Amino acid sequence: MLSKIKITVAVFIICIMPFALSASPSVCLSLDSMFVQDYFKGYGDIQTNFQAGVNLGDGFSIMVPVTVTFSPYDAETFYDCGIFLQYFPLQKGPYLALSVLQLGLCPSASNEEDRIIGLNETILGYRIGLFKNFYLEPQLVVRDPSQTFSEEYSHLRGIYSGYETFRIRLLFSFRCIDFKEAKK
Repeated sequence: MLSKIKITVAVFIICIMPFALSASPSVCLSLDSMFVQDYFKGYGDIQTNFQAGVNLGDGFSIMVPVTVTFSPYDAETFYDCGIFLQYFPLQKGPYLALSVLQLGLCPSASNEEDRIIGLNETILGYRIGLFKNFYLEPQLVVRDPSQTFSEEYSHLRGIYSGYETFRIRLLFSFRCIDFKEAKK
């Protein structure tokens, strides 16, 4: 499985390299504020999100989010990372993000093969600029829309009660680094 993943990543990087070289990269730090609701519902799961992105122009961008899910009551922590193709049909505001490659890491899995699992998500979102470098992003996340990784998601739902198929996120995002502005 890992060799297929390496080949997929290499092909994807080669395909986007010409766009990325002429693009405007930035790094955002986002926090999913819906963990407060999950906490009071009794789920107790906290999800934090860090993402870097590259604007490719014409409404397209690449987003690389890293999400950490943990429970303050349990030692189990779940990490997932992916490469998402993000499309803004109106150049700003609403967007659709599709995972091109997404992996999860379960460090406490007893079997070595179960530590790295494949995942798949689709995100419908809307980016609202609050003021310079601060954004509010309501999102609807659909986990495993194609039902390809149903066993993996069932396992995750067994550990994290808030890890549902549909998740509403409310991200508060701060653009930490904008390389385009740094060049000026």
